[in-house]
Amino acid sequence: MNIFKQINAILNKFLEPFECEAYKDEDFAYYYTSNCITYTLVCSEIDNRCFMEKIHKIAPNLNCDIFLASFFHELGHHMTIEEIDDEDLEYSKIMKKYINEWDFTREEANRFYMDLPDEDAATRWGCQYMIEHQEEVAKLWSELKPAIMHFYIEAAA
Repeated sequence: MNIFKQINAILNKFLEPFECEAYKDEDFAYYYTSNCITYTLVCSEIDNRCFMEKIHKIAPNLNCDIFLASFFHELGHHMTIEEIDDEDLEYSKIMKKYINEWDFTREEANRFYMDLPDEDAATRWGCQYMIEHQEEVAKLWSELKPAIMHFYIEAAA
């Protein structure tokens, strides 16, 4: 089986109760109109570091892989979209549109982006879920990790 079909199958089985689905793309993202989460296995080191700093700021004792943190953040968008007021959503949307036009370093842009109301809510939800459902998350990771590692081994060959 294709490695991405295997990863998709694992993630989509997990996502069934959330009425959401996942597939591989060029980045982690959540698409509100289709209830889809996209994931990638290749991310920039600086983006990963900044995101994990945010994770550890919210949940200092949470120990998880960047893939899980990113995946549960995107699921957090799915779960929190209805809870964020329209004003905060509009602010987040506008700021995301212009963030790349400002004179920010990559780290400053990452931190600003992650503190936007919708991004912060999604990250907090994801952290809380991983903390409250440790067994379930550990089971998911035990299924995902071999497939993800297989990708990295093949890519390095």
